[in-house]
Amino acid sequence: MFSRFLQRLNEPFPDRATVKQSFIGLLGVGAFVCLFLFILRPFGIQGTQGNLWWICAGFGGVTVLFGFVFDLFVRFVLKINTDEDSWTLGKWIFQGILLLLWIAFGNYLFLVYLSGWIWDQYSLSNMLINTFIVGFFPILFSGMWSQIKAVKNHQEVASHLKPKTHKSEESEQKVLINEFELAPKDLLFAESQQNYVAIYYLDARREPRKQLERCTLKELEQLLSDSGILRCHRSYLVNPDWIQSIRGNAQGLRLKIQGIEEEEVPVSRSYISLFK
Repeated sequence: MFSRFLQRLNEPFPDRATVKQSFIGLLGVGAFVCLFLFILRPFGIQGTQGNLWWICAGFGGVTVLFGFVFDLFVRFVLKINTDEDSWTLGKWIFQGILLLLWIAFGNYLFLVYLSGWIWDQYSLSNMLINTFIVGFFPILFSGMWSQIKAVKNHQEVASHLKPKTHKSEESEQKVLINEFELAPKDLLFAESQQNYVAIYYLDARREPRKQLERCTLKELEQLLSDSGILRCHRSYLVNPDWIQSIRGNAQGLRLKIQGIEEEEVPVSRSYISLFK
């Protein structure tokens, strides 16, 4: 069982919600913190001077504020990609622990404010430890549940999607990408690689080849806009004519492309409806 748990930690985890979804989720967490403190009054909070309701609401508000700042920092400063297979349950849990400690620090600052700016290192350590104890297991179990649910949902979607049994009407018209000529019908898929795009295609002998061109995926997508090539991920385009099989994982769908053994093309959650 423990080995299976360790294996699950290294499996892909659903990608991050949008800024709006994240903020709405934090509002729910803040409301929970407020009610939790007001009803149960743990850690001696009932001895705090002043209006208890507004104090509990203050802790909830600090939770929302510090949580949102953390989300913006991770999203726009660190720019961590969460729609890749490298984004795993273990990394999500680690990020959740850092978020917990950051929120605990924010709540400690609020506690210092309530006490008349009396700084106490012991209170800070208590705040960090108590917050970790309260929040760790909810993070662990909610993460595992989200991963299992996402895998199940995407596997169900994949089971209802079947690769095309016939190719689209072929055209000999080619597009020019810098000095490279490509017939859209021969494109297998394309992957963005920083300032370049890796183009996987079939050559004249119908063998798969890879061509690296200096352009953006958006530019390539515009060139192929009338050819039936689909955007399935922020970093990928795919030709549906060459999809061999479809499977689901926690982050969306994975496409097996004919003739390509070593790589699968991802379909991220935000593109599943368009892909269907």
